[in-house]
Amino acid sequence: MPFGYSDKIFPYPAVQYIPLSQYSNQSFPVNFNTKNITIDLYHANQTEKLNEKIARYTGRNINFKINDDQLALLIYQAKVHMVMYRGHEVVMVAKKNPDHLQIFKIKKEYFYKEKLYFNLYDGQTSERLAGIMTIIKKKS
Repeated sequence: MPFGYSDKIFPYPAVQYIPLSQYSNQSFPVNFNTKNITIDLYHANQTEKLNEKIARYTGRNINFKINDDQLALLIYQAKVHMVMYRGHEVVMVAKKNPDHLQIFKIKKEYFYKEKLYFNLYDGQTSERLAGIMTIIKKKS
């Protein structure tokens, strides 16, 4: 049981995962009704789109900035407390958090693959809650 979680979440030995820190981590109540847990991912050139979505869903105008070396993740209905990376997968362990939105940034410097799958798991049940894929452009 790597990191104290099921082998369904972390099927490989703990030494094979790179821990990723969450930067600018914020949580807000949302002003819409949905029970779907989702992940939205934003690159630096999508900062305006991200801020518009935050305003629409929370009623708050926030100037959330994404640098070129970062990705921003917007999580609906769950609170992420661990982010680990291995190969093509970023594993996020969360607890369901109804009627809330969480946003945070992670640095791209540790990614050694271009195609990445972000998967969100419930830490108690090991259920996969949501997932999304993105491409990380490598600097030439």
